Amino acid sequence: MTKIQAEHHHHLSTNRIEALSDGIFAFAMTLLVLDLQFPDAAVASGTPLSALLFGQVPRFFNFLLSFVLLAVFWVIHNQQFHHIKRSDKTLLWINIGLLAAIVLIPFSASLEGDFEGQMLAELFFAGNIFLIGLFFLLNWAYAVKGKSFTEQPLEEDFINASLLASMTIPAIALLAMAGALVFPRHSANLFLLIPLIMSAISWRTKRRREQKA
Repeated sequence: MTKIQAEHHHHLSTNRIEALSDGIFAFAMTLLVLDLQFPDAAVASGTPLSALLFGQVPRFFNFLLSFVLLAVFWVIHNQQFHHIKRSDKTLLWINIGLLAAIVLIPFSASLEGDFEGQMLAELFFAGNIFLIGLFFLLNWAYAVKGKSFTEQPLEEDFINASLLASMTIPAIALLAMAGALVFPRHSANLFLLIPLIMSAISWRTKRRREQKA
């Protein structure tokens, strides 16, 4: 048995990771909607529906932002495991840490909605996003650097571009944490940069690969 064959023999399938991840992403995305509800006191007082709906605007924004971010994170996870075909215990635990941070999003989004514009709530939400980005970076770096987790060796340019994309999330989260100290009411808006930057990196990587082909 060669060294590579021995390594493959001790590797685990990624099927269980992907199945668990899809379930947790779906669960977290669904839980977000539970934060959209009218205060009982406002309903009992006979407040007009238009006023109740208008009062939910910040929560709707938090819902949409969190849902879009979770969608982006699911796409990133899907893209990483398009290439990662094997795992080991270390990779399993990295993904368990990632999923723990993912399932925390509904709570941190609700906290941000309940305490809108408060520094601590914004820091907690940004810290949650930072952890997710950090685990994505660890997951990809561990899988591609000197490991045989991919079906075939990946191009160095593609690896570097993917690592750069993974660094985008924790970098923006750190920027949002800094922003929360100065303008907490608007710091979460910085997370809108994540889908924009990720799309730009994806387009640039695709363009380079087409030029090389």
